[in-house]
Amino acid sequence: SYVLILVPAADRMLVSVVCFGLFWAAYELAFVASRAVFDGLVNDVVPKQFLGRFYGLFRAVALVDGMVFNFWIMGRVPTHFTLILCVIAVFYGIALTWMCLKVREGRYPPPEETAAGGWGGRAGGGGLLLRFAAEIRTYCRECFSNSYYLLVFIMLMLGTASLAPLNVFQIPYASHLGVSMDLYGRYLSLVFLISLILSFFLGWLCDVFHPLRVAMASLAGYACAMLVGGLYATTPASFLAVWVGHGVLAGCYFTSVASLGLRLFPHARFAQFASAATMFTSLANMTIAPLIGTLIDVTGKFYRLTFFAGLAASVFALVCAAFVHARFMKLGGPKNYAAPE
Repeated sequence: SYVLILVPAADRMLVSVVCFGLFWAAYELAFVASRAVFDGLVNDVVPKQFLGRFYGLFRAVALVDGMVFNFWIMGRVPTHFTLILCVIAVFYGIALTWMCLKVREGRYPPPEETAAGGWGGRAGGGGLLLRFAAEIRTYCRECFSNSYYLLVFIMLMLGTASLAPLNVFQIPYASHLGVSMDLYGRYLSLVFLISLILSFFLGWLCDVFHPLRVAMASLAGYACAMLVGGLYATTPASFLAVWVGHGVLAGCYFTSVASLGLRLFPHARFAQFASAATMFTSLANMTIAPLIGTLIDVTGKFYRLTFFAGLAASVFALVCAAFVHARFMKLGGPKNYAAPE
């Protein structure tokens, strides 16, 4: 905001978009790295039979935060945008640092050295680059050469793509229909309240029936909600009704897939496979929003495209999930599953 003061008014929109894009790209890079590390920590310290309930409770805490923000603060975003972002940044930094200082892991055996001699020891710049290239080849071969894991990555990417259209454009959609930010925030708090009530139950379902099956049920329900929204979300009341269904079912999907990778990927190399999966989902996040935004502009603000796009992606994700489930059952199913190495 301070940079914009020095920019001519005609160029401020361009500068805003460029800054927004650069910082969002930085966020995506940080998200890929931190999410894999955080889930790897959970993979090491939380017993497998409690993973679903752990993530259910983890999401419950996030939902309480979301309810507080959207009920009391969302309506003030237009007038106190910079202050709110600064407070969030400080709070997040303190909470993350506190977690890093307080969480203690167990003792692990040293990692195996690669054929190239590992990363230790002295080497010139050329040798370091060669080893780096060798590690990249190993990473790509291990993560992307197995068709089963590719199916899992694509399923997660399509699942993210199904939620992204409405998630990205829900505020412009609401504004287009005349929904105030205050009313929007209160309905979002309702979504969080319903999701909060369901969170532990969903985690328990994931532990009992497996997160893959719960995710498939969530995608099926989400596809139905998208169909209804695409056909009937033309007034503030109908939009808000379907949008609440979107938010609840999207929350069900996020809660179920939170522990999915920990149940499907190799335990000893979980963070590696989780980072590969996050690259696929980040690709979906980066491409879906510009594509849908362009279509909305070309069609004269036809925001119901967000519902139809979510419907198409959720159906493809569900089909892909069916193939993953078939391979999952051949690998032992819920009771005897062994991740292919």
